[in-house]
Amino acid sequence: MRKIIIFSIISFSVFSALLGALIFLAQRNFSGLEPRAPDVILPKDRGIKFDTQNGEEMSLGSGGSNNETLKEEKDMVSGNVISKSKEEEMKSGASALPSGIQPQSSSSSREILNPAASSTNEDFDSIIESQNLVEKEIDIRTVVLVKCTFVSQYFASSSQPWNEKRFTLGSGVVVSSNGYLLTAAHILRPEEAGPSDAAGRVWKRQGCEVARTDLEQTPIPAVKIWGMLDDERFAPAEIVFEPDGEEYRGAEGIDFALLKIKESGAPFVSLVEKFIKISPSAKIVSLGYPGKESTVPQSLERFDGEFVQATFFPNSSCDGSLKPCGLRYEMRRSVLKYQKDFWKKTPLGIVSPYARKGFSGAPAFLKGNLIGIITHGISGQESGDNWDKMFILTSYDISETLKAHSISF
Repeated sequence: MRKIIIFSIISFSVFSALLGALIFLAQRNFSGLEPRAPDVILPKDRGIKFDTQNGEEMSLGSGGSNNETLKEEKDMVSGNVISKSKEEEMKSGASALPSGIQPQSSSSSREILNPAASSTNEDFDSIIESQNLVEKEIDIRTVVLVKCTFVSQYFASSSQPWNEKRFTLGSGVVVSSNGYLLTAAHILRPEEAGPSDAAGRVWKRQGCEVARTDLEQTPIPAVKIWGMLDDERFAPAEIVFEPDGEEYRGAEGIDFALLKIKESGAPFVSLVEKFIKISPSAKIVSLGYPGKESTVPQSLERFDGEFVQATFFPNSSCDGSLKPCGLRYEMRRSVLKYQKDFWKKTPLGIVSPYARKGFSGAPAFLKGNLIGIITHGISGQESGDNWDKMFILTSYDISETLKAHSISF
């Protein structure tokens, strides 16, 4: 009898534990992560409006409110309310561009660049129709995880140096056989490591490293626990190019960096150097490492979407004409459409559950052609319209900027 009683107690305890675990899992959201405010790839997307499915405007952090004269928006990092007049948001001149590239602060048009609006033969020579692109296979080995390390001024003398070191993570793509690669410039900037704190810490970049994707999609341990050996997949990267302040414009202009690792003969993908007139709803796929936490191994993820429009951000120097100023291709996907496939592993990576940090610098492919890198994004949960959105710095902007700086590879 005693054995039966003991067995019953143990069985009841096991059953209770299992039941508690099931209840806990049921309370988690569809992505398998704790419910939380979704990440935005770049926290400084303030004042930028997105078109919702029904054609209405919605601002980041606005909760869907749309005041004609004044908008209250929240900084995605601090949560502070920022007021911006509509006149200020429209300073990029949307009304003067009925047939050109529309600024992101306008919902009046979704047209891409109209070649007929170009005034020179050079403009025509810089455009290619998407249907003229040759279909190519995507090699996941061209996709890399980028890690930059920052230390404070107390690092060298601290008895707890791990408290004086921070990391930023992003994605990138190898664009030459001799190791040149592209990533988002904001990954390399000290402000991405975090603001100064009560101790007056100032973060200084110590260096950047790169780890390649393998064919097995083996997760990459991004940040070692103090005292562990470095992951052999990481290689130090030389920084060849970063945009200056006038080009960068708070990441709303030219937001890319060119890095180089020591290798030769490895897989790479070439940039499409021209501006692409993309067919409406054309399929675009981006591959990257958008892991939530830097302390866990990072897995390759894919984000599939459709082309919406060519656009630009208000703080860029763009005016609707074709020039390297920070032009973006906007892509989006329906959360409801892809939800059933979230976390599914495919030959091009795990289907990503939402747009978030880490996709910064990720290559964007159209018919297998490299058309740019991801710089900004917002999840459908944040916008409230169930459309995840990504913004791609065009390969045209990247190519022309490097030419202007006499950089070739």
